[in-house]
Amino acid sequence: MNNTLNDPSRYCAFIGIDWADKKHDIHIMENGSKVKKHFEVQHHPKKLTKWFDELGIRYNHCPIAVAIETSRGPLINFLVQYPFLTLFPVNPLSLSQYRKSFRVSSAIDDVNDSDLLCEMVATHLDRLSCIKQDDQQTRELRLLSEQRRKIVQQRVDISNALKAHLKQYFPLAIELAGDEIHSKSVCEFLLRFPTHELITHATDQKIRTFYRKQRCWKKTIDKNINIIRNAKPLTTDSILTETMAMTTKLYAQMLLDITNSVQEYDDKIHGKLSAHPDGFIFKSLPGAGSIFASRITSVYGCDRSKFNASDDVQKHSGVAPITQKSGNKHIVMFRIACPKFIRQTFVEFAKLSIQHSIWARAFYTMKIDRGKTRQMALRALAFKWIRIITKCWKERKAYDELIYLKALQKRKSPILKYITATS
Repeated sequence: MNNTLNDPSRYCAFIGIDWADKKHDIHIMENGSKVKKHFEVQHHPKKLTKWFDELGIRYNHCPIAVAIETSRGPLINFLVQYPFLTLFPVNPLSLSQYRKSFRVSSAIDDVNDSDLLCEMVATHLDRLSCIKQDDQQTRELRLLSEQRRKIVQQRVDISNALKAHLKQYFPLAIELAGDEIHSKSVCEFLLRFPTHELITHATDQKIRTFYRKQRCWKKTIDKNINIIRNAKPLTTDSILTETMAMTTKLYAQMLLDITNSVQEYDDKIHGKLSAHPDGFIFKSLPGAGSIFASRITSVYGCDRSKFNASDDVQKHSGVAPITQKSGNKHIVMFRIACPKFIRQTFVEFAKLSIQHSIWARAFYTMKIDRGKTRQMALRALAFKWIRIITKCWKERKAYDELIYLKALQKRKSPILKYITATS
């Protein structure tokens, strides 16, 4: 936490904003005063610009602390362009608990929430963390990585919908597709042969020609033709199959378009990661590749003051558990309030690293042998990886598996026994 930015005397005023899609309730309190003024601003670029431009003129562009119940979104994207505003995001759960201190009923009201946010930033500034914008390259990587992940999830959802759809009238297509129903060859197949009747009435030569164009192996082609010739239709209702075929072709075309878009994102991410000054650190991680290296790069960025130690990253990402102590009670809980995409990034990378890192595979096996579930073992591995990655990032050095293995030997780590067993 930056002491200068968390010093109340630095600011000429404090603002609480309760944002919404159509309007924003704003309370302002000048430093040294206890009087709050309420404003309502419509969510429109011209009206927002006019209001904040006038705000800057009114206070001679002196620093103003702003509390807002979000750290991302269109309003944040708008506010960061004003250098005299320092933004302090407030977790909705924190605001809820603060609200309950004054209203046991927990009734929610936009005007009162902006009032409470203004009070929080004025009286508890030392407990809030400000939004610090990453450099342009890191921001680009973060946005590209997040959007790619959303698109991939859409592809998964549509693939599942397509499978469920095909089960109703054309299960043969699922058998031929296997696990790669979103692949280009499968989508092209469904666009060309969207019904059982069309594929079974096609000649062997036509089928072979299609699969050759998709660059399939001869063994795979022979196997698929054999499956087709021995298949029985689920239904012979032409009205049903012709109607269902239209939806099948729609899903197949959507998957083709999404897969092409994913490739565009991959190419863009690869180029941006190669140009990033710290990209080499994260590309050196075993199994990361361009995609996970870019996701991890977007977490850290280039500003070494962003995280003081690995503990900060572990808590920020949600990988670190929460410990509750009360009397003789000691409970370790899963951390729910955190950036889900960042936690997902570290846990998914940890899973990949098991296949590419000797010690990671041994560590995971050790945790499983000690009674941990797979997810618990993966989070423990992610926790350990964050310590290693943060050290590499702080020292601006690429990861070296051999150096880490030597460090394990020096410490006589219990992981060594499992490395020997799995070798």
